[in-house]
Amino acid sequence: MVYAKDKKFFISKVGWYILKDQMTRVNMDFTHDVNYLGFFELEESIKNTKPEGLKVFGKMGYYL
Repeated sequence: MVYAKDKKFFISKVGWYILKDQMTRVNMDFTHDVNYLGFFELEESIKNTKPEGLKVFGKMGYYL
């Protein structure tokens, strides 16, 4: 998102979109708010070959 050149830091195109593009910010906020807690169960999901991260949504999460 940033890079250094001649001992100065510059923002990349990706960094600019994260800061300025409304759709990118909304998508990142959604991903963080909805999916983030489920990511903590990724290793367990891989081991059990089941979507263990759905627990964060409560009992209904197992039926999705």
